[in-house]
Parts: sequence; C-alpha cells; structure tokens
Amino acid sequence: MKDEAKSEDRPEAVPIALDRTAVREALAQYRAWNEADFVHRVRTAGKETLAERWRQYRDLVSFCLKLNPEASPAEQQWTIAEWEAYYASLRRFEQERAKRGQRSATGAL
Repeated sequence: MKDEAKSEDRPEAVPIALDRTAVREALAQYRAWNEADFVHRVRTAGKETLAERWRQYRDLVSFCLKLNPEASPAEQQWTIAEWEAYYASLRRFEQERAKRGQRSATGAL
C-alpha cells in the first residue's frame, strides 16, 4: 500500500472543464489519422528499407522530445523519489525471499 505521506508530496490535480464537442472532434480526427496511417502501412509493407524505418523512428522520437517540455525540478525530485522507493521495496522483497531460501526469477538466491 502507498504511504499517505507520499501522496501529500504530489502536486494536486486541478479539475478542468472539457468541451465535449471539441473532445469528440479530436477523437474523430484521431480515428481518421489512424485509418490513414493503417492504409499507408498496408501500401508500403515490405517496400521500405530498415534504414528508412529507423530514420522515421528517429524523426518521431525527436518530434516527441520537442513536444515534451523538461520536467520541473520538483517533478524530477518526485520521480527520483518514486523510483528509489520502488527499488527499495524490490530489495526488501528479494531479501525476504533469500531468507526463506526461495529462488528469484533470475535463479539467484
């Protein structure tokens, strides 16, 4: 279970009002884009080289990184703390498992 003190460290969620018409329109555009992408994949199946597909992947990643702003220092600290807590719980779990003499998924004691 999560600790109540940890949930206090998280930024509070602010409810926002959504325009239902705009959301439906965005979903319709998303579906149309997915259909167009599927048609493109079917038409070009087996025609693109591995190098071309890798270039497309790199372009997509660079585009996504431009869209995603860098996390604030508070968000970075929160993320680091969450990962540290996760790995600490894994270490405790493996220690308990080792005490009982059970093998882990990797086969190590």
